[in-house]
Amino acid sequence: MKTEGLKLAIAFLLFFGSAFFIISGCRAAPTISVSPTTVLTDRGTITISWSGISSPSVRDWIGIFQENETDTDSMGNEWDWFYAGSCTQTPGSAKSSGSCSYSVTNLYDVEYYKVRLFSDDGFEELASSNVFQINAATVNVTPSSVIKGNVITVSWSDILQPKGKDWIGIYKKNEWNPNNDKGWFYAGSCTQTSGAAKASGSCAYTIQESYKAGEYRIDLFANDTNDVLTYGPSFVVTVAPSCQNDCSPLGLTQCNGSGFQTCGNYDSDSCLEWSTDTPCGVSQN
Repeated sequence: MKTEGLKLAIAFLLFFGSAFFIISGCRAAPTISVSPTTVLTDRGTITISWSGISSPSVRDWIGIFQENETDTDSMGNEWDWFYAGSCTQTPGSAKSSGSCSYSVTNLYDVEYYKVRLFSDDGFEELASSNVFQINAATVNVTPSSVIKGNVITVSWSDILQPKGKDWIGIYKKNEWNPNNDKGWFYAGSCTQTSGAAKASGSCAYTIQESYKAGEYRIDLFANDTNDVLTYGPSFVVTVAPSCQNDCSPLGLTQCNGSGFQTCGNYDSDSCLEWSTDTPCGVSQN
């Protein structure tokens, strides 16, 4: 009986010990994130949070990179960096998870960025964050969809040092050459003649017939230069339908006086309309 009991005990330990080993070995990969996803340079603060480092080191570090930067062969490609355990460039304690508050200075370009977590003063990337945007101002457009020939309202704010020649350009959504605008105006005057320097304001802008249907973007630039203050939001330009159906569906009939009409296409456009009256027969009503 003792032998059988010992065998059962050993089997129990082997089974549950293996299960524990398997479960403990399936650790989630480290993660890192940034919030908020849009911040103003020289005035904004982001919170960088990480978790899941299985063997943390006092020299695990975090770098801030432009969105498409992947080179980690040497230090210097990052815009800034700090140790995760201290939130400074002096090593602190080893932390498997934590967060740091980071103030965005005016050294940053208006651009898209991400943060990356590295192990023990080396270049082994543990995690990469969501993308966040650094702006030097704020711009918005309403409505988000407009028919050619109608008006959008472009508003802006938060320009630290406004100039009379700060200007707004309208671009196809994926066009990044400042010289390829589809239209532009000075923020201070809402025209192509410079006006007063305004830290905030709004302009009404008519979408001309020359605009093709598609998605566009509003960007704000500084003082007659191509220095971007913010990459703005997008909006959609649509084309008004050439006609509207007067009836539907095709073949529908309706009474009209002593006759009836049939829904169909009786002219040169592509829309449906009612036919002329057809008299009802003797047995029809």
